[in-house]
Amino acid sequence: MDGMRDLGRMRRTLSLRTRLALVFFAITLLSVAALYLYVAPGLQSRLIGEKLTAVAHSARVHSAALSRTVGSSMSVREVQRLVNRTASLSGDRVTLLSVNQAFGHPQLFELTDSGPPNSVPVRQSIAQRAVSTRQIATGTEAGPNGGTAVAAYPVRYGQRVASVIVYSAPVSDVLRTVSTVRHEILVAGALALLLAL
Repeated sequence: MDGMRDLGRMRRTLSLRTRLALVFFAITLLSVAALYLYVAPGLQSRLIGEKLTAVAHSARVHSAALSRTVGSSMSVREVQRLVNRTASLSGDRVTLLSVNQAFGHPQLFELTDSGPPNSVPVRQSIAQRAVSTRQIATGTEAGPNGGTAVAAYPVRYGQRVASVIVYSAPVSDVLRTVSTVRHEILVAGALALLLAL
């Protein structure tokens, strides 16, 4: 009789332990999932936001000298030197676009670029927005080497926007950081789940 009672007690104890283990496992799993699904994407958007703020700041701080070349008699070679110097000071790729009107719509053409000769031309969607709003426009653009943070600074000449200075910086470092954080969350989560079991 005593043996039956002891066996019943053991079963109840094991059942309680199993339930507690499952509860801890479920809590840990939910915590890891929340970190992976909420923290990592939030971190990525914050870091890209900081990158966009940085290129917009560069556009405000470093565009004065280049703006003065619009409508001037400065040669293309001198403008290219100034674009390269601006890129060196800002730490961003700098592209100077000319704005011409064709059939009532602005058309953008690349004048000079601080990027290497074989680099992919900057996309013009954000520069077009800067022309239409006459204000600095920022955004990200997809590319073959990952995304790019872009700030487009419109330059007025007379009554119209005559040029756009585009500052661009890769966001591949942001994507690498977020990927590392996600990996660390998964590793730490796996260890936590093993400990919970």
